[in-house]
Amino acid sequence: MAIVSCGAGGSSGGSQSVLLGLSTDTKPTSYTLGAVGLYVETDTDTFYRWDGNAWQSISTGGATAWGTIGGVLSNQIDLSDALAGKSSTSHTHPAVDISDSTATGRSLITAATQGAARDAIALGDSATKNVGTLSTNVAAGDAVSTHEAAADPHTGYQRESEKAAASGYASLDASTLVPIAQVPTGTSSTTVCIGNDGRLSDARTPTTHATSHKSAGSDVIKLDELASPTDVTTLNVSTTLHGLFPKLPGGTTNFYREDGTWTTPPGGSQAFPIGAVFIAVVSTNPATLLGYGTWSAIAAGRVLIGLDSGDTDFDLVEETGGAKTVTSTGTVSQPTFTGGSNTTSVNSGAAVKIGTSASSAAPTAHTHTVTPTGTVSQPTYTGNATSVVQPYFVVYMWKRTA
Repeated sequence: MAIVSCGAGGSSGGSQSVLLGLSTDTKPTSYTLGAVGLYVETDTDTFYRWDGNAWQSISTGGATAWGTIGGVLSNQIDLSDALAGKSSTSHTHPAVDISDSTATGRSLITAATQGAARDAIALGDSATKNVGTLSTNVAAGDAVSTHEAAADPHTGYQRESEKAAASGYASLDASTLVPIAQVPTGTSSTTVCIGNDGRLSDARTPTTHATSHKSAGSDVIKLDELASPTDVTTLNVSTTLHGLFPKLPGGTTNFYREDGTWTTPPGGSQAFPIGAVFIAVVSTNPATLLGYGTWSAIAAGRVLIGLDSGDTDFDLVEETGGAKTVTSTGTVSQPTFTGGSNTTSVNSGAAVKIGTSASSAAPTAHTHTVTPTGTVSQPTYTGNATSVVQPYFVVYMWKRTA
């Protein structure tokens, strides 16, 4: 066995080293003699090439068997360059290379003829295989060529030959109407009457049928189904006959009396004439409640009282007066006073000075008589306020002013 190393440098373009006489045909685990190493097993005539990491077998045909390439492609400089320089070439993939396809799908792709394609999808190898009338068959495009066939498969359809024929079906003309020739005309209950039939003239007398329109009849006529009436009075209600309500006069002031006449209510058309008083327990203006008139609220906090021409307090309409309370007042009768005479005596005595006099004198005996007189003031009396409100019930009162 020999190991030959060819490295860079040297006069001959590269150094050469030979290892001979190895005891066994076992490749060394590493090679450090040069960048490129060749190893020959002499007993098997097998060549190996050192790729920098491991020995790779070289096939006898001269092409290098790379085997497993360690590392990433960018580290394989010679291989990367070789692949980068390789140009794209046209190529094909057989159906068997489609790994996710089914056998049926591949057979359809590779079918050489239409028959083979139909056979691949179980339609048979001919145009009529699997064609039939069963639920598992397909129908041929020309399976029904005419509706007049004795064994018509479309039994639910009318045949073309039955159009406008006896026991067939009617046809339509250019105006989408059934031709009169196909309509059964006549005078029986199973035929129709044509437009110029004499029985349709105005002079024809209808047969007796009034009972059918009466109550419980087969064709009762309802009042709300009749045409608009004319201005006749023969059906009006009266004091002797039942009938229809008379025509309304169109006003807003009259009412219908039981004697059959329209009459204005006594007292005018409005129950509260101008000047009337309206009493209510709701605050709504009577103009809204009654629908007429102009009204003003009156007598707030007061009671109503009838007019009394003989009493000056109550002899004028809309006169007001009175009070809720009364305070008692008055004058006490004039008192009188009469005084009696009284006499006093003065005895003589020692001299006394009187006033600012410088002299004094002794009084002599004498008497004084005094009679009091005067006037007593006139007394007055004021009492407490006393309520005179009568029992009451509060309401709203309005007077119509217009």
